[in-house]
Amino acid sequence: MINNKNIFLKALIIFSFIAGPAQAEDRGVVVDQLLDAFEDESVVTATPLEAGNGNVLKNEKGSRIEVPVKVKETLPGVDFKGTPLKSAFHEISQQTGLTIVAPEQAQGAVTLSLENVYTADLLSLLAHIYGFALDRQGDVVLLMSLPDYQTRMGKEFQKGQSAALLKVEHADLQSMESLVKALKTETGKIFIDLKNRQLAVLDTLAAVNAIKSLVKERDVALTSKTIQLKNIRIADVKAGVESRLYSGLGKAEFNEDQQTITITDQPDVVSGIVEFIQSQDQKREVILEGKVIRISLNEEHANGVDWEAIVSDYQRVDFNGVENESQNSHQMQFGTLSKEDYDVLLEALDTVGDVEDLMPLEIRSFVGQEQTFIIDTNNPFSTLLSQGKDFQLDSQGFKLNTHLLTQGAPLAKNISMQFLFELFWMGGEVGEDGAMVVQAHSPVKCDIEEDTYFVFGGLLKRQTVSRTRKVPLLGDLPVLGGAFRRDRVRPDNTEYIIFLRPKLEKGPAL
Repeated sequence: MINNKNIFLKALIIFSFIAGPAQAEDRGVVVDQLLDAFEDESVVTATPLEAGNGNVLKNEKGSRIEVPVKVKETLPGVDFKGTPLKSAFHEISQQTGLTIVAPEQAQGAVTLSLENVYTADLLSLLAHIYGFALDRQGDVVLLMSLPDYQTRMGKEFQKGQSAALLKVEHADLQSMESLVKALKTETGKIFIDLKNRQLAVLDTLAAVNAIKSLVKERDVALTSKTIQLKNIRIADVKAGVESRLYSGLGKAEFNEDQQTITITDQPDVVSGIVEFIQSQDQKREVILEGKVIRISLNEEHANGVDWEAIVSDYQRVDFNGVENESQNSHQMQFGTLSKEDYDVLLEALDTVGDVEDLMPLEIRSFVGQEQTFIIDTNNPFSTLLSQGKDFQLDSQGFKLNTHLLTQGAPLAKNISMQFLFELFWMGGEVGEDGAMVVQAHSPVKCDIEEDTYFVFGGLLKRQTVSRTRKVPLLGDLPVLGGAFRRDRVRPDNTEYIIFLRPKLEKGPAL
């Protein structure tokens, strides 16, 4: 039997919903009245009305209240700022048309601002965050404690599910949202609260815990640093910079005109990227790889190789010296060869004479730097950078002191090299310690191009060899032996050639 109080409330509730929101009592009042009416008789069922929209609430003793309403399953938005939990449910009830029965122990303050949210998601989110269970039957939502839910339903409320509100103090909120979305499950939900700078997460317990850890790790104050490139271009490091940014949080701004890079990220990430850029933004290094060869010229080519007919960019370098007092060459011939022409030339030199490789060369230079190095055919170990040491000279070959200037603006594509030589011919001629010293009038200038060889040839050392041919025994006779032998003097000339292949390094590997 329904008591008078319940009959009155039933009439009041039906009137309120029929009259419409403009004339109805507050939805929160309806909830409180329902609780009052059923304070001694727990509401245990809620079933749809047989006709029209609404529900029928029944308690354990059979008392019933009919609640006609049309429910909204999507909310355009909610905006709670320190709102008491029961008041928040009251507002949700007003917007959706749901009858929400909240127990007295529903305490706490809600700060949450969301747009276009499903009603079911919002209720589940609040229930998990504030430690309640809910049971929706038709258009009535019954909130209860977790133990009560397990007692009534015989199971845990949404077992394995959890929720959290995560405040984001420093990181970009939308970037953080992108990060945490990678950790959510297929059924998980991430809600972004731009107004309060927080993320609401509804997912499995494991996913929620992983997202909490990520936000804690990455929600630190970002810092910015601008780096001015000096020796390299943005294109040289852009991929390396972008790959080192923390995905979804960091960003890099590239100014091609000013050749600057501005990094915004977590302090440790910014420091790592700055260190990377500095390791790349070094003076560009030019490596000269090559070799020195010696050709014992045959009689047909006793005057050496005709370099002017072979190389491109031909230059002749004349040396100062006492030319009349030496048969050796006082000039050098310079030119360039392509890789293909270089390979052909090496094979063709066999027709000029006997070819012998003397030593490999590897010389390192930096753009904008001057240096001196030695090429000494008698001391291969001195062909590295000069350390100011004296070298023991012998009677063979030459020593070439080389002053090298590598030029080019730090970011320029075109790099040039300038060589100035001082030549020592060995063999007891005019000069210090039996060596004749000659110095070039002017430097050799050349541009660095890919797959090009520098050729320094025409370094001729002229000698003569006496050879005697005779008739055995008779040629050894005194006086008369001259008729049976012939002395012949022939040239035994040697040409030294230096090949260098320049290679412009782009710095350490990216």
